[in-house]
Amino acid sequence: MSLHNHLASFGLVLALFTSTYGYESVYFNDGGYHKIDYILDAQVYVDRSSPGVGTQLELVEGGGIAPGEGYGSIYAFNDSQVTVSRGQIGWTLAARDRSKANLTGGYLGHEFFSSSINTAYMSGGSVWAVVAYGNGSFDVSGGTVRWGLETQGSTQAVITGGNIAGINCLDSSRMYISGGTILGYINAGYYNDASSLITFYGSDFAINGQPVALGEYASSYCSYSGQVTGTLTDGSLLNTSFGLKGNADILFIPEPATVLLVGLGGLVLRRKTQRIRA
Repeated sequence: MSLHNHLASFGLVLALFTSTYGYESVYFNDGGYHKIDYILDAQVYVDRSSPGVGTQLELVEGGGIAPGEGYGSIYAFNDSQVTVSRGQIGWTLAARDRSKANLTGGYLGHEFFSSSINTAYMSGGSVWAVVAYGNGSFDVSGGTVRWGLETQGSTQAVITGGNIAGINCLDSSRMYISGGTILGYINAGYYNDASSLITFYGSDFAINGQPVALGEYASSYCSYSGQVTGTLTDGSLLNTSFGLKGNADILFIPEPATVLLVGLGGLVLRRKTQRIRA
């Protein structure tokens, strides 16, 4: 089952348990800064229907939103900013509209979700799944994604670190990966009309043991699936299976240092050519 469908099924569970346990709704929309260092069994909404206010909310040590087996969540709307540095959210951290959400530590029981044109960052902590869609951006530089990371729509995700169980790059979304550990399957595209693209930065890439020329696409070396290996820019080893669907593809780009050397080599070659001609 794809992460997309898997999460849809969990959405039904969320609706059921929210109704069953009857969590109250708590709103922060005054434009101030709020530090949650206490337990709050609730659904938390930040700047919902309050554009331009810019309320800031931070979950810190000792704080929790329905932790443990709870189903409480934090939803960021409009121009709000939410940071989870410690503590635990029982279910979801969601960023919508133009909001900014940061996961620097702590634990999310279910997902880190972003949509619209927001920006979201993950540099630490642990979450079951990351789902990003719309026209926003999602950056991962650390932390652990226990089930998988999925991009939809025209979202762009930049991955420079962290431990990620698996990847789904769907629709026309883009992923740029230069670091981190990918533990499981990589999927580019899910439907036949997909045009998603995953770009890996590094060196020594190979598909099914065959070296891949930098700047080449995976589809040039296989039809629909294969095993990709290589070394990412941060030194992390890549060794996992992948699949392609529709017009989706995987692109391999040399690490910046290699690009610089290639550029310098071309400059020397041009100088030598000029001398010969002279």
